Amino acid sequence: MIALIDCNNFYVSCERIFNPDLKGKPVIVLSNNDGCVISRSEEAKKIGIQMGVPMFKIKDLIHINKIFVFSSNFTLYANMSRRVMHILKTYSEKIEIYSIDEAFIELRLHKSSYQECRNILDSIQKFTGVPVSIGMAETKTLAKIAVLLAKKRNDNIFIFNEYSNVLNLLKNIDIFDIWGIGQKYSKSFYKNSVYTAFHLIQLNESWILSNFNINVLKTYMELKGVVCYPIETYKKSKKSITVSRSFVDPILSFDILEKYINDFAFLCSYKMRLEKKRSNSMSVFIETSFYHDNIYSGFISGKFFNSTDNYIEIGKKSTLLLKKIFRKNSKYKKAGVILNELDNFDSYQIPLFADKTQDKVISKESLMCSIDYIISNFGYSRIKLASQNLRYDWRTNKKHISPMYLSEWNEILEVKI
Repeated sequence: MIALIDCNNFYVSCERIFNPDLKGKPVIVLSNNDGCVISRSEEAKKIGIQMGVPMFKIKDLIHINKIFVFSSNFTLYANMSRRVMHILKTYSEKIEIYSIDEAFIELRLHKSSYQECRNILDSIQKFTGVPVSIGMAETKTLAKIAVLLAKKRNDNIFIFNEYSNVLNLLKNIDIFDIWGIGQKYSKSFYKNSVYTAFHLIQLNESWILSNFNINVLKTYMELKGVVCYPIETYKKSKKSITVSRSFVDPILSFDILEKYINDFAFLCSYKMRLEKKRSNSMSVFIETSFYHDNIYSGFISGKFFNSTDNYIEIGKKSTLLLKKIFRKNSKYKKAGVILNELDNFDSYQIPLFADKTQDKVISKESLMCSIDYIISNFGYSRIKLASQNLRYDWRTNKKHISPMYLSEWNEILEVKI
């Protein structure tokens, strides 16, 4: 059996752990630059705060209902997530960390399965303070549905077993809420009078394949109890790496935007080198705000002459690509860099026209390794390319950020006895 452990309103829960006075009160957490709502307490949901709504649209609602607002503190959330996952590893050797607040684990179904789930839930609550829900079923797709049902129960546990009336339960699950369907396919199903998970499993396999794809068919099979997505305990190899940011103030100048793009390219390169990969191509994108006139979005890709993990080569390429999509008199609110077509470092093959001078190759790689060492030991801001931001770092708008309780000595929580 597969159990899905899902942390309830995770970002909000993390804030409440270090500020118990927030329990029972409406709380929201905002995205980077305090842009949109990305986590809500149950109290905030009842007030009518929608996921993804821009902050400026709900200022009056926040004031009237005295909603507590927090900027995203991803360092804190990642620390809490690691603690939750560490506890789960003590209950099962087969664990797949699906996201920062979700993990699939393999458990055996037996008479005391409920008590085992209860023990997991209580252990996480005791040692981290994070409330979780647990759904258990034969497949990942059914486990996802089981978690939805668990969140509606006082004990936060739901197990699909031989005693569950699965068909009746599936009649109350909207097609939109099924893992693997969502917004992408739900509209097409609605047009064909398929509204619930129960309606979906009544369909013919050939009809699904002729109207959708193999992934939808796998979801269909999983709803019937056939495992199509087993637990994957290994770390998946990344196909691309992205670094992007939204800016506090719009950027009009090419020179300033170029520095940010080079910052993103540098960090992207570092992340790729940690993965021991090389990139064959890269993309650069820039966007204006969607809430103003003269909306513009530029995106361009380009290949490297040879696959590379060289900071300097990647930085130069990012500038060349930016020049091709930059428009004057546009106010850019977001930008980013993507390294694509990643190859393993060990599988690198020297191209026919590449510089084969061994001394030069060794010298370049030695320089790159020295940069890696400085970053890993002294921090990202200690070494930069001349084309990067030398005098100032990325500016982010985090007016409501909580302290780094678990990662900064000067921000550790003080307890007065």
